[in-house]
Amino acid sequence: MVGPAASALTPYGASTSLGRSRMLTQSADTSQTDRVTFWYRRTVAEETAADYGPGSPTRLALDRLAHKWTLLIVWALKAGPMRFTELRAAVPGVTAQVLTRSLRDLERDGIVARRYFPEVPPRVEYTLTDLGLTMCAPVNAVRAWAEKYADAIQAARATHDAAG
Repeated sequence: MVGPAASALTPYGASTSLGRSRMLTQSADTSQTDRVTFWYRRTVAEETAADYGPGSPTRLALDRLAHKWTLLIVWALKAGPMRFTELRAAVPGVTAQVLTRSLRDLERDGIVARRYFPEVPPRVEYTLTDLGLTMCAPVNAVRAWAEKYADAIQAARATHDAAG
């Protein structure tokens, strides 16, 4: 087999061609995020609109990740179980009602587990499930992207606002 079908890229920047491993021609200081982005672009070059359609796995993931509070809740719970009041303090700006609704949605999706302790007074803790822990990588990727491009976004906003 010859050509693109003969090689496969891995997320870490290595390419395998006919079973042999070789490094791509990227500088040694390229970050892992950039290597993953490069791999992703090559892997999904043939994506279609249906990949983002209603009911698709991509749409499901985007709906969950794009929710305003999901990333902050996952980030807060990454440290371990938290009570509601601790979680509310760890996620500035969220109201009790919105946090309650967000936690219920995350629990429904299997991202967060709610544990009730029948004590006096009653105690409830929230923790990430195994599935929820898998969201830490996308959360970190969003943060890394934001840190890398925040200045460019601010500059674009300033240019746009000055023109308009």
